[in-house]
Amino acid sequence: MNNAKKELLMAALLKFPTIREAAKSAKIPETTAFRILKDKEFAEEYKTRKKQIVEESNSYLRSQTIQASKILVHLMTNPQTPAQTRYNASKTVLEFDGKNAEREEILERITHLESIIGEK
Repeated sequence: MNNAKKELLMAALLKFPTIREAAKSAKIPETTAFRILKDKEFAEEYKTRKKQIVEESNSYLRSQTIQASKILVHLMTNPQTPAQTRYNASKTVLEFDGKNAEREEILERITHLESIIGEK
């Protein structure tokens, strides 16, 4: 199979949720798509590109955290907001804070364990 078809499959794999849909989009048999995915070089490139997409997506979402926090606080504190919405926003803020506290504690414990391991 030529490189153009492989590149079409790569793009389709990154776009569609299943190999079947990706193969159909790339206009190749599903069995061929599975065979190509077994190629070590292709599989590594696919893994690298997929990881890059996830990292870019995560980075974008992190960049929106402040805006999301402002919206939650606005919904939570605005007397014009329906009570159920204020409750949900408050619950979300409390859950987020609890998860952050857990993460901080876990990081502290990991740091402590790493310092113990480093001493040995």
